[in-house]
Amino acid sequence: MIAVMVLLGTIALSSIIGLYLFRRPRTRRFSFARFLLSALIASVVAITTLIVFIVMRFSYPAADDANLRSETHLTFHSAVAGRDSTILIAYQSNTTIDHDYQIVVRVEGAGPEPQLYRLETARSIELRTVDRCADSNTNTIQNVACTSQDNPKEVRWEATPKSTGSVLSTLVLPVAVRPGHLLGADWTAQAFVNDRVVSKGGAYDRGYGPYESYGLYGDEGPYTMNADAPAMSYENWSIDLASGQIRFTTDVVRTLGVSDRTYVTLAVVGTFASGALGSGWLFKLFGLLSSYRKRGQPEGGIDSEDNRAV
Repeated sequence: MIAVMVLLGTIALSSIIGLYLFRRPRTRRFSFARFLLSALIASVVAITTLIVFIVMRFSYPAADDANLRSETHLTFHSAVAGRDSTILIAYQSNTTIDHDYQIVVRVEGAGPEPQLYRLETARSIELRTVDRCADSNTNTIQNVACTSQDNPKEVRWEATPKSTGSVLSTLVLPVAVRPGHLLGADWTAQAFVNDRVVSKGGAYDRGYGPYESYGLYGDEGPYTMNADAPAMSYENWSIDLASGQIRFTTDVVRTLGVSDRTYVTLAVVGTFASGALGSGWLFKLFGLLSSYRKRGQPEGGIDSEDNRAV
């Protein structure tokens, strides 16, 4: 965890400085100038440690930051002559390293026959198929999932990011669930992000959007796909309903590894500990305690009753 590494690093560096100052030749007489110098060193080390903690806090988010992980639902609704079909993809558009999440594909309107879905992603994401295919030969194909008679509409994968960055994933839909196969050549489709209809002006709530009331979607209205224009892209995803390819990205970030409150506690502890260690005060205190204990013991060791008896 980054927070613990910062704490240990600052304490270790402060301890080295403190040991150096403690081992320097010194007199036993109290010197106000030496006291001021030690206090100045303690202040400088403590302030430097605090700055390091502040810089790291602005460089990395806390583990409990609600904005780090957000799930996105893409919905593509196709229709023609009273028939329709819906493709839903749920994935993490933002997440953190080593955070497990699921990628889910659900299709409404397709037949009950088992279908094969393929998901391709970067090696920086560890992918595990939840809904494996019944065919043992198909199971040997990496990142392939299949619907079944028990679950004819949905397939799932589990994902675990292993490094930071923007990761591109490509989902390939089987031919049998594409609008051209299900609905024929006259199909039309619209896209929704988290149940908000997508237009060239942005994404708007259904029923409350500018297109229905004030015309703020623009003259062209929401994006509409059909057999002649089966592809579109918006923000961090794109789709081609003719080839059945849906691409989307997941932004993976590294966190401090602890909550914001815990990090503040570590920063306070680290600041005071670094100041005390870096100035040599703690080492001087330990040295005084050690010498006090030695003065309290006779030179020949503990003079017990057994020793006197001998």
